[in-house]
Amino acid sequence: MVTNEDDIMFVKPVQGEQRQYAASRVFAPFVSAGELRGAVQILKTSGRVIETHEQPM
Repeated sequence: MVTNEDDIMFVKPVQGEQRQYAASRVFAPFVSAGELRGAVQILKTSGRVIETHEQPM
């Protein structure tokens, strides 16, 4: 997640031989509640993926 305190953008690695990244569109949560809901949904989904792939210590 990348933010400038007003806008939010998500970045993820793309599989391939070279290091490449994909970027989401820019979410502006202060503009509308829909923008905030979209960003929160991405965070929730990312959290579930991370929990699924965590290795117990």
